[in-house]
Amino acid sequence: MIPELVKLIPKVIERLDRIEILIQTPKGWLTLKQACNYSGLGARTLRRAVDKGKLRCSKQTGKLLFKPSWIDRFILFGKQRITATEKLTMDEQ
Repeated sequence: MIPELVKLIPKVIERLDRIEILIQTPKGWLTLKQACNYSGLGARTLRRAVDKGKLRCSKQTGKLLFKPSWIDRFILFGKQRITATEKLTMDEQ
């Protein structure tokens, strides 16, 4: 019975890692300051990416607002639209 439990440990750790990522990922919209904290990038870098069309944002409120998934795509692929293959790669991580 104990060897069976030992075999399950890596799977349990993997699931716990996924849960931790889900808990840490912010939901909803991020302000520029929150986006900087989330991504580790500077405000100027994010603004420049928005200006060049590489990073998507909403400006409806007069402020730059970002979805975490948009920032993730920009960090992983350097662009706002990704191919199906890139999406699969992103989902696997």
